[in-house]
Amino acid sequence: MNTKVLFVDDEPHVLDGIRRQLRKRYEVVTAVGPEEGLEKLAAEGPFAVVVSDMRMPVMDGATFLARVRAEDPDAVRMVLSGQSDMDMTISAVNQGNIFRFLTKPCETADLAAAIDQALEQYRLVIAERELLQGTLSGAVGLLNDVLAMTSPAAFSRVSATQRVLTELVEHLDRPLNWEWKLAGMLSYIGCVSIPDETVKKAFAGQQLDELEEKAFAAHPEVASKLLARIPRLQEVADIIGAQSGAAAELATADFSTLTDQQIGGQCLLAATHYSAAISAGETRGRAFDLVRVEGIVHPVVLEALAKVRVDSGSVLMATAAELRPGVHLDQDVLNAEGKLLLAEGYEVTDAIIVRLRNHSERGDLQEPFRVRTATEEPTNAPTPEPVAAATG
Repeated sequence: MNTKVLFVDDEPHVLDGIRRQLRKRYEVVTAVGPEEGLEKLAAEGPFAVVVSDMRMPVMDGATFLARVRAEDPDAVRMVLSGQSDMDMTISAVNQGNIFRFLTKPCETADLAAAIDQALEQYRLVIAERELLQGTLSGAVGLLNDVLAMTSPAAFSRVSATQRVLTELVEHLDRPLNWEWKLAGMLSYIGCVSIPDETVKKAFAGQQLDELEEKAFAAHPEVASKLLARIPRLQEVADIIGAQSGAAAELATADFSTLTDQQIGGQCLLAATHYSAAISAGETRGRAFDLVRVEGIVHPVVLEALAKVRVDSGSVLMATAAELRPGVHLDQDVLNAEGKLLLAEGYEVTDAIIVRLRNHSERGDLQEPFRVRTATEEPTNAPTPEPVAAATG
């Protein structure tokens, strides 16, 4: 477990004493002043515990620990100060979410006990997050398996949408946080409520009747309602739901006023429509134009979409023995009797390779089958003409 502890004080002799007292118990890192503390946080982190003095030049302890909270929210924050200024103490607690407040001089045993408690708190935070991530990953995997069984046509679009969304967000200079990533993975889960034949017709660009068109247009709203029932997935539900309804209004809004969920919805909307056009055989430039003329994606997101170079990839024929992790199935994989083993769109993993090879060795697999490798257009390929990045 991580036992790195960062001590920040503007008095070097105080830090020297702390280092001598605690270096045998913890991995101690010291920084003279808050500016060096932030540098150490970025260069040598993550830290399990950050302990700061209160009164320091340039930046006080309350402000410093608030910065720590923003940049490394998992770090447990403590104050070790000779000052008894109650207003500053309250400020530190409110801004930095302080775990303990200790006063100088502090006995080594007391300081070590407080750090031990802080390390235990850090362990609990990390364990809870890993449990949550594991639970959510399992739930997402289960939902995608349900989608693969009930609507293979919709499931086949998930991986392509994910690739476009990942690169699109990168060009927006935003991190692909877990909520946006899950939104991409679950973007078509609402299609479980639609007959697969309708989904196939929609993806093929075929004419839908009034009821079919209404059902397909509502799939983001259906997905949003399904996911909103799952704890911690409300933001994911909001991102997917933001694709429908007021999308045209968001496309003309001041970009700086949009929430993270609305921006995520705009990015997901662009990714789903763009990847659908690519999967239908359109060129990158033509796919971009089709998204642009719809008028439902904000110009700032379109600017980022214009830089996306993901295409539909290369299709190859492969046997189970030739499979490699990372490619995607480009058709349903069936056993010898014609029963579905894996739906089109699955990303091939080591576990899938083992499963298919076992079927192959028993003569219970229809092979070869089509797989798709993700590729990018060459860097000298023509780039779609960008649109004006209006903000309002």
